[in-house]
Amino acid sequence: MNFLFLIISLAAAEPRGGSVPVSAPDTPFEITLEIRGDLEGLKTLKSEEFPNRIEKIRDEVERYIEHKGRVCNGEFSTIVLTEKTDKADLSKPNLPSNKLSKEERKLCFKELKAIHSTYINNLFIARKNYLEFIHGKRTAELELSREDAVKKLQKLYDSK
Repeated sequence: MNFLFLIISLAAAEPRGGSVPVSAPDTPFEITLEIRGDLEGLKTLKSEEFPNRIEKIRDEVERYIEHKGRVCNGEFSTIVLTEKTDKADLSKPNLPSNKLSKEERKLCFKELKAIHSTYINNLFIARKNYLEFIHGKRTAELELSREDAVKKLQKLYDSK
C-alpha cells in the first residue's frame, strides 16, 4: 500500500510534460561564460543567500582557476590520431601535438588573470555587503536590547 502511495505521489508531483533536463556546459567557452556569470552574480548576491551560495560559487571558481592555470601552463596537450597513426608513431618525439604557442599562453594567462581579479573584487563586494547586512541586524538587535534595558530600569525606578 505504501509503495502504491509513493508512486502516485511521485506521479502527481512531476510537472506536466515531464522534467526539464538541465544541460551542463560542454565547451570551454560555455564554462567560461558560466563562470563569468557566477562572478557577476556575486556583486548582487542577496545577503540572505550569501552563506549557502558562496561556498558553491567559491568551489566552482577555484576549480576553474586551477584547471585553467594547468591549461595555460601546457599540462594538457592533444595528439591528433589518424588511421595511419600506430603505436610506433606515438613513441616518436617529433609527433605533432597541439600545445599552446607563446602568444596563446600569454593570452590564456591574461584571461586567467582577468577572471581571477574579477573573482577577488566581486567576492570582496559580496563579503562587504554581507558584513554590512549582518552589522545592520546586530545593531538593530543591540538597539532593541538597549531599549528593553531602559524600559526595565524605568519600571524599576517608577515603582519606588
